[in-house]
Amino acid sequence: MSAPEFEAPPLGAKAAALWFALPSLLLLALALLPVISGRETFVLRDVLNTHLMIKVPQAEALAHGQLPLIDPTRGGGQPNFGNPNGLPFYPTNLLFLIASPFWALNAHFWLHLLLAPWAAYALGRAWGLGRPASWAGGLCYALSGFFLSQLNFYNLIAGMTFVPLFVAAVLWLPRASRRGLAVAAVGAVWALLLLSGDPLVALFAAVLAGTAVLARDGRAGLRGAVLAPLALAFGLGVLVALPQLVEFTRILSSSFRGYWGYGSRTGTIGSFHPMQLVEQLVPMFFGRFDLLGDGAFWGNPFFEGEPPYFLSLYPGLLALGLVGAAGRPRTPAAWWGWSLVAGGLFLALGRYNPLFAPLLDLSIAKAFRYPVKFWLFVAVGMALLAALGFERTFPREGAPRLRHLGRALLGLGGLLVGLGLVILLLPGLVGDWLVAHRGAGVPPNFAGNEMGRWLATLTVSLAVLAGLGLALGLARRRPALGAALLLVVHGAGQLVLLGPIRATDQVAPYLEPSPVAAVLTPGERIVNGSYLNLFGDDRISTEFLPDSRFLWLARGAQKELWPFAAVRLGFRYDMNPSPEGLDSFLARIARDLVSQSEDDGERLRALGHWGIRHLLMTRPLVESARAHTRYVASFPSVARKVHVYEILGAAPEVDFAEEILPAEHVVAAWEQLVAPAFDAARTVVLPGSERTTAPSEAAGSVTVSRDEPELLEMSTDSPVPGVVVIQRSHLPLYRAEVDGVPVAVEAANLYRIGLRVPAGRHQVRLFVPRTTLHISLVVSCLALATLGFLALRAKPRRPTH
Repeated sequence: MSAPEFEAPPLGAKAAALWFALPSLLLLALALLPVISGRETFVLRDVLNTHLMIKVPQAEALAHGQLPLIDPTRGGGQPNFGNPNGLPFYPTNLLFLIASPFWALNAHFWLHLLLAPWAAYALGRAWGLGRPASWAGGLCYALSGFFLSQLNFYNLIAGMTFVPLFVAAVLWLPRASRRGLAVAAVGAVWALLLLSGDPLVALFAAVLAGTAVLARDGRAGLRGAVLAPLALAFGLGVLVALPQLVEFTRILSSSFRGYWGYGSRTGTIGSFHPMQLVEQLVPMFFGRFDLLGDGAFWGNPFFEGEPPYFLSLYPGLLALGLVGAAGRPRTPAAWWGWSLVAGGLFLALGRYNPLFAPLLDLSIAKAFRYPVKFWLFVAVGMALLAALGFERTFPREGAPRLRHLGRALLGLGGLLVGLGLVILLLPGLVGDWLVAHRGAGVPPNFAGNEMGRWLATLTVSLAVLAGLGLALGLARRRPALGAALLLVVHGAGQLVLLGPIRATDQVAPYLEPSPVAAVLTPGERIVNGSYLNLFGDDRISTEFLPDSRFLWLARGAQKELWPFAAVRLGFRYDMNPSPEGLDSFLARIARDLVSQSEDDGERLRALGHWGIRHLLMTRPLVESARAHTRYVASFPSVARKVHVYEILGAAPEVDFAEEILPAEHVVAAWEQLVAPAFDAARTVVLPGSERTTAPSEAAGSVTVSRDEPELLEMSTDSPVPGVVVIQRSHLPLYRAEVDGVPVAVEAANLYRIGLRVPAGRHQVRLFVPRTTLHISLVVSCLALATLGFLALRAKPRRPTH
C-alpha cells in the first residue's frame, strides 16, 4: 500500500493557507489578548521611556489639527517630524486619534506581529512555493526570537514586518499580469518602509530585493522593461514619504548621529559574539532580561558590556529542523536564502569580524551602529529556507518525505540531551565558568539557580521536540493534519520559551498620576537626576522590590515622574534626548557634560542657567549643593523615595544679556557657564572669540507678546547692544528676524538660543518656516493619488506569443 499524499485540505486549494494559518493565528491572538484588550501594556526597554514619551505630545498636536515640527516637551524642544524614529507620518498614528495613548502604542506592536507571518508568507509565494510551505516560513519568521525582540522597538517592528513583503512585491512586479497594480504595491510598501522608523531597514530591504531579483532572473532582471516600472515604483514611494525625508534632511546635520557619528568602538556595540551561537539552541541562555537581581541577565561580557540589542535570536527547533531539511542549495531561492544567512552572519559579527570592523571608521559609516541589525538578513534567509524545507518534506505532489526533517530534529534532540548531561555530570566545571563570567559580587546561589534554569529550559525544549515528533508520526498517516500540527506545536513552543521578551504589565498603574506632580506647575521645565544617571550612578536596590520582575522598575519610573509620565501631564522635560542620536548634538553634549561632572553644585548651576525650575532626585543632594536649591517634598516610590528640589535663581524663559563671553568649543562653554562668578542675568556664552562688555548700569529688557512651540514674538529695549537668550534648544530649523531683517540663530549657553540685537527698541521674531513641509505634503498627496490610480486602473496584460 502506497503512502498517503500531502493532499490539499478539504477547504479547497485557495483555502489551504487558512488551514495552516488559522490555528497558529488563534494561538498568537490568545497570547496577545491582554494587550489587544487594553488591559496590559508592553514595558521592556524603550517602549515607555522612549517611544511613549515621543508619541504622546505628537498625538496631542495632531488631535488639535497641528503638524508639529518640534516637540516642546523634550530636551528643551527637539525635532518631531524630522525624527523618523517617532514615525510621525506612519498610518498607525491614526490610532492615537481614536484611542488612549497606551492602547494605540501597543496596537502598533501587535498589529505588525499579526501581519508579519503574512508578509513572510508572500515572500515564499513570490519564490513559487506552495501555500502551506509559505505559511510555515512566515510563521518561523514572525515567531523567531529576532522578530519577537522587535516588540521592544516601536521604530523597528514596522520595517522588519514589511521587508519580506517588499522583496515579494519586487519579485512579483516583472511577472505580474496587472503591471500597474504591481507598481502601486511596490511603491506603497516602499513608502511604508521609508516611514517605518529606521532608514537603515529600508536600505536593507532595497538590498534584499535587488539581490533576490538577480538571484532569480540574473541579467534578465536588469532589462529596461523591468527597471523602468521598478524605478517608477521606487520614485513614487519616495515622493509619498517626501515630508519625512525632507524634514529628516533638515535636522540630520546638527544631530548627534549626523554631526559626530559613531567610531569603530561605539559603532560596533551590538556585535554578534560567536558565543551567542549557543542561544540558537537554548533561548535565554545568558539570563532573562525581564528579571532583576540574581535572575537577571548576566551575559554582558558577550554583548560588549551592554544589554543585548535584540533580547533573543532563538529561531525555534522546527525552524532549525526545516532549515536542515532544506539541504544543500539546488534552486535560486535556496542559493539566495543560504547567501543571506552567510552574509548576514558575516556582517552581524561586527567587531568580531576583522574584515568588517575597519569599515566603520569610514565617514559614511559613522552614523551606523549595532551590527546585529544585519541579523535581519539571517532571519529572512532562514524563513525562506524553512519554507523550502517544509516543501521538501511535504511536496505538493507525492507522499511526504519525512526522513530529512526527522533526522534534523533527532540531531537537535541529541544536542539538547548532550548539553543537559554536561550540566548534570559536570556541575562544578559549569558553575566555575558561570561565576567567572558573572563578574564581581556573585550571589552564593547564582550558579545553581542558573543551571537549574537551563535544565528547565532544556526540559521544555525537549517537550516541544517530542510534540514535533508526534506531529511527524501523525503526518505519516494524515499528512495535512500532521503538517498543520507541526506549526501549532512550534507556535506554542515559541510563545512559551520566548515569553520573557514580550513582558507586559497592567495598564492601570500607569494611569495613576504621580504624586510628585502635585507640587509642580504644569508647563514648567523639570529634570530627573536619576533618569539616565544624570547625577551619578543611581541603581535601585532590588532587595526591597516585591519580586524580581522588571515591571517594578517601570512602575517606579511612573511614580518618580520619569519623562513618559511627565509629558502626559504637560511638563517640559530637559536632559532627556532620545537614544537613537537624532536629537540636537549640542543637547546631547550638554546632557553628557552634566552627567560627567562630579560636582552637584556645577550641575545645579548649569540647570539653573538653562531655566530648569525643579530637580527630582532619588537620593538626597549633598550638603554643599543645597545652597542652590530649596527642598520641596519627598514622596514614596517603589523601594525608594523621590525628593523634589526647587532650583534657586533659575533663568527666565526669555532674558536679555548685555555681556558676551566667547567660547571656542563646548568644553570652554561649559567651564564658563558653571563658574561661580557667571551671572546669567546679564551675561551669555556664545561661540567665537570676541568678548563684549557693557556699563554696569546698562539694563536691557525683553517682553514676550506671543509664545508658541514654533513661534516666539518679542520686543526689546536696551541702551546697549545685547543678546536675547531663549530657553529652547538650538536647532537648525529655527529662523529669526529683528525688525523684519534676518539674523543668525546662535547657540547660547552651550545649547540654548541666542539672538543678537542692536541698542534701542526692536521687534524680534523666532520661528520655524513651514514652506518645505507644505510643499512636500502636496507632492506626497499627489504621489499617493497616482499610486491609487495605477492600482485601480490596472488591466491584465495580454499574453505574448
